[in-house]
Amino acid sequence: MAISHDPPQKIGWLPRPLTTDFCPWANRFVYWLKEPVGWFVLATAVSIMIMIGLYLAPIG
Repeated sequence: MAISHDPPQKIGWLPRPLTTDFCPWANRFVYWLKEPVGWFVLATAVSIMIMIGLYLAPIG
């Protein structure tokens, strides 16, 4: 279920692309990033992948 709203027409052209949901189908996959814990989980996963990459291929 996509929730969308129309931006105010009086403000200008800049708020329109900043408040538009371009991929409403992806909301169910990235909804957990709206909580701070999600960003910590993502940062931990990326840092683990970087450490594994440095260990297995130090030149890369």
